[in-house]
Amino acid sequence: MITYTELDIAQILSIKPDRAFRFTGVEHDSRANLVGKLFVAIKGERADGHDFCQAAKDQGAAALLVAHAVNVDLPQIIVSDVIKALGKLAQAWLAHCGVKVCAITGSAGKTSVKNMTASILSAAFGAECVFATPGNFNSDIGLPLALCQLSPSQEYAVLEMGMNRFGEIDYLSRLAKPSVACINNVLPVHTAGVGGIEGVLKAKSEIFNGLRKDGIVIINHENRYASDIKQRTAAFGQTVFGLSPDLDVYAKALHIGPRGTQFELCIQSEECVSVNLPFPGEHYVLNALASASCARALGASLSSIKAGLEGAVLEKHRMMFLTGPNGATIIDDCYNANFEAVLKSAEVLLSQAGEPVLVLGDMGEIGDDEQAVHAELGKRLKAMGLKTLLCCGRLTQFTAQAFGEGAQHFDSKAGLLETLPAYCHNNAVLLFKASRSQRFEELVDPLSS
Repeated sequence: MITYTELDIAQILSIKPDRAFRFTGVEHDSRANLVGKLFVAIKGERADGHDFCQAAKDQGAAALLVAHAVNVDLPQIIVSDVIKALGKLAQAWLAHCGVKVCAITGSAGKTSVKNMTASILSAAFGAECVFATPGNFNSDIGLPLALCQLSPSQEYAVLEMGMNRFGEIDYLSRLAKPSVACINNVLPVHTAGVGGIEGVLKAKSEIFNGLRKDGIVIINHENRYASDIKQRTAAFGQTVFGLSPDLDVYAKALHIGPRGTQFELCIQSEECVSVNLPFPGEHYVLNALASASCARALGASLSSIKAGLEGAVLEKHRMMFLTGPNGATIIDDCYNANFEAVLKSAEVLLSQAGEPVLVLGDMGEIGDDEQAVHAELGKRLKAMGLKTLLCCGRLTQFTAQAFGEGAQHFDSKAGLLETLPAYCHNNAVLLFKASRSQRFEELVDPLSS
């Protein structure tokens, strides 16, 4: 357990706290168990943490990190910028633990790569030695909060880094100082804040800004920007993965089944190993190769890589197979969506035995071309052979129009939910896909409960 006092905080933040205190954890949710913890009062778009400091005290908080004094009888650490102060505290916490950091970003699949990497490292070194960012704690607020959960007994930290604008990953990378850094892929996702896919590449490449001098870069050969990333990171060690046998880490003999994928995972100058990946689709094979490359760079053996991949578990709402009404198969893949991810998920859907139905919501953060991109998606889905498409959202009306016969558009999730049972029979397979903002779990949960 790590304990910080007012003397430690004075040194970390270069300030003088108003009185003595000690805390053993950091939290920003006033509803959580805050006994012995520092409550961080963050002002967001919808709520201001300063308004919940009394509630934090009632939950047992030991001290407050605030931007101004509040009328609450607790020690208060008053700073000009709470988020920056949280980052400094997280960096000190990370340094105290002395873990080796693997940083992962990408336009799609980064959470899956994070989970699989952590699973491999757990198989190699023991689960008690491995930390991974929980959920989607991958922002300038979420990642520092996650780092303050680290324990001195842990030796490896697998950190997911997300972005919506330039500078965000730069900040996170310099804070975490990774030994291994991976861009899983670069796709036209989150383009609204960076001006297009070239901006996505630039923003994602910020992950190398904090990479240690002896660090290793993990590169996806199958992504169109692999050569660019190689050039940007020529000063570091590099591991390149993909589907070609001349790469450092590669897969061969792929057999993609309806609920899993078998393949041979190979590392240059070593024997190959057969892997039974519990997730279907070639895109999950590439995620597995990225994870294997990250873990290998940190010393994991080939046998540990096999064990970790075969035992990996994905986050909720990611390619989960459930049973719906009348024995219908529900594929819950609704955590998030982008153009390429929808097509990959549609491939999985069409590989299933039964009558496929894609239930689609809007894709977010595309930028000025959002209507055209949604329309193009409808054309692509039609060309793939999909027969039934159910859409909900402001933008998927353009998807439905482009898809044509076989598509229906609903103005609300309530209207769609009323219609869905008619599509649920024992030979039906319904896949749900949408951006996080669409909250499609509100459709999945009633059907699969």
